[in-house]
Amino acid sequence: MPGPFEMALRQFAERAGDNADKVVRQVVLEIGSRLIYRSPVDTGRFRANWFYSFNALNHASTEATGATAVNDIDQVPGRAAMGVHYIQNNLPYAMALERGHSPQAPGGLVGITVAEFDGIVDRAAAEVQR
Repeated sequence: MPGPFEMALRQFAERAGDNADKVVRQVVLEIGSRLIYRSPVDTGRFRANWFYSFNALNHASTEATGATAVNDIDQVPGRAAMGVHYIQNNLPYAMALERGHSPQAPGGLVGITVAEFDGIVDRAAAEVQR
């Protein structure tokens, strides 16, 4: 039996119709952008280790530094409303940073972005309706 969150998503998809894919795509892109922006920068490696995946976790990491976008974020599918989207950072110190162990992100970054989720969705839906 689906939980309340899943039911809310289904209701949203039914109401949004063809626009649901556009809204979900914009939401995923905005969340990725906020995570990149909020990522503390020392060497830049943490920022470069955000990875997007669809319907399956991605356990990748990279030695790269200095990213300006989530890895593979361009892979958000056209039928974006029909699956589960993941944006994750697999570096071993990611949880410490989320718990505020950096003066650059004392409040973390994922939790703050999650708290903004409703506003992100509302803005994306309004933009798609134009």
